[in-house]
Amino acid sequence: MNVVHGFHLRIPRGHRSPVVLALHLDGEYEKEESRLISELINPGDLVFDIGANIGYTTCLMAQAVVGASGGEVHAFEPEPKNFEILQQNVVLNEFDCVILNRLGLASSSGSASIYLSEQNQADHTLVHMPGREAIPVETVTFDDYYAAHCAGRRVRLVKIDVQGFEYEVLHGMRESLHDGRIDTVLLELWPARMKRTGTATVRFLELITQLLYEATIISDTGGGKFGDVKAIRVAPEMTEEDPHLSFNILLQRRL
Repeated sequence: MNVVHGFHLRIPRGHRSPVVLALHLDGEYEKEESRLISELINPGDLVFDIGANIGYTTCLMAQAVVGASGGEVHAFEPEPKNFEILQQNVVLNEFDCVILNRLGLASSSGSASIYLSEQNQADHTLVHMPGREAIPVETVTFDDYYAAHCAGRRVRLVKIDVQGFEYEVLHGMRESLHDGRIDTVLLELWPARMKRTGTATVRFLELITQLLYEATIISDTGGGKFGDVKAIRVAPEMTEEDPHLSFNILLQRRL
């Protein structure tokens, strides 16, 4: 049992992921991103955790929204084993403000295959990965889910960590983003993996511009060589050459 930022996190023996490694080595995960999430959210806010995995960010968000009526965290995790652990961690911390969904977010509502990683239980993905075991999962667009469960409410923060499927998720959020319902999006951008879906980095950047959001790089796995989004815009193909390069990007709506 781990105690992180004041909440409990149960991690089963044998579960392998960057979250587990970071907690073991440093006692926390993605320090800057965790700080941002805590600072951006206020009690009573409506927030979303897309790609919740075992619940680290979900619990961090839940801690921040409690204390005022209406605070809710809508968490999405399509992989059954991770979802079970997520559910256990939410119950363990008695976070009644969390609404759990065993669904994948996509550009259309229906069904898809999730491709499982044996080496990294945080790398299950809806991106087609030949050679991996695949299982069927239900999918929903953000816009469809919002209309059914949250219509009329302002969304303070959406966190997206979907292992290269980020363009598809954003595409399913177009209406909500265009109408200004969402204040901030914090996402992981993985250009090489995203390219496997047929989406080039430049197309992702064009979508962000069309939706009137400003992008800021919070961190990257390339040693900071793409410290500014302008660097990606100048040579987007370079980001797709390194299969391990990813970025944590903050999207904020232009005023």
